[in-house]
Amino acid sequence: MKSGVSLPQEKEKIKMPTIKFSHRYSKMAIQTECAKLLQVFVIEYSELSKQFIEYDTFYLDNGIEFYPLPKSKLLVLLFQDGDNDYVFTTIRRWTLKKEEYYKSLMGDILNVEVSGNSSHK
Repeated sequence: MKSGVSLPQEKEKIKMPTIKFSHRYSKMAIQTECAKLLQVFVIEYSELSKQFIEYDTFYLDNGIEFYPLPKSKLLVLLFQDGDNDYVFTTIRRWTLKKEEYYKSLMGDILNVEVSGNSSHK
């Protein structure tokens, strides 16, 4: 460490990558602000169970809602909440660029940003 530079100041300069969600999904802890990306899976929509799709896409807005998934090749990202051992997933549209990007972040902590104003309990 350089003289005169403290570790907390160095941490403040490091900008964590962000994962964005359009809604506060029921799969996430209500207080989730950051999460460690544990694993990236590539899977075809047809291989996902109905129960897993419902778990991953369910949110409350003006009633029960399910985010529509493309019926194609997908990425399943497995996260561990930054404050506890709670784990959750998110399913994303697959592209080679996205696969490479997320795989490069495995083991890293990401900010969790929710842009929608839905909530759940």
